Amino acid sequence: MLPDPPVVSDATGKTGWRVVQSALLQFDTSNATVKRIGGVQDEEAVRAVVGRASSAGGLVVHTLVSPQLRRVILDAGRRQGIITIDLLGPVLTRLTEALQISPKAVPGLFDQLDDEYFARIDAIEYTVKHDDGRNPEDL
Repeated sequence: MLPDPPVVSDATGKTGWRVVQSALLQFDTSNATVKRIGGVQDEEAVRAVVGRASSAGGLVVHTLVSPQLRRVILDAGRRQGIITIDLLGPVLTRLTEALQISPKAVPGLFDQLDDEYFARIDAIEYTVKHDDGRNPEDL
């Protein structure tokens, strides 16, 4: 039985949660609940999460953008004898090689993108609703 695996993120944890949920569907088990732990942005918080996972006998999946925090979680996991799975680090490394530029390493950019997208959709809906002088009372 797999103890409830935490998905650790320096932002919301939504990306990692979805990946782990998708992967768990490939197994005949329904006893694992994926916990999202977002906003983990310093070494102390990383070590605390790893400590809790170690106490539970689990593993940690993470989507940390900071190379330093990725090293800390890997090291802490090794010291405490638990598996850590880095979902984002290998992708960032390969993209860095391919693009020949460094990543921004800023947490939460995807959520900012979502906010911008929905703001644009709202603007388009407003424009369509008021096209050709319709609904002037809303202007």
